[in-house]
Amino acid sequence: MEAKRNLMDLYRRLSRTGEHQAARMILRLLITGSTLLGFSETEWQVERLLEDMGIPVTIKRNGLAVAKIA
Repeated sequence: MEAKRNLMDLYRRLSRTGEHQAARMILRLLITGSTLLGFSETEWQVERLLEDMGIPVTIKRNGLAVAKIA
């Protein structure tokens, strides 16, 4: 539950600073419980933010990253 609260705070912070694409990826993670991250600069930024928060990000065989929350 604390992870979701921290993600919501991150979503608000990204929205307020104008990083709407990254905020939308975080919101998708909150709603669905998982998100697929590709190779763009924004997706790489979200991957790093999630790893810093302690949310596991796994790399699939095709190189795409998957983040999941419980």
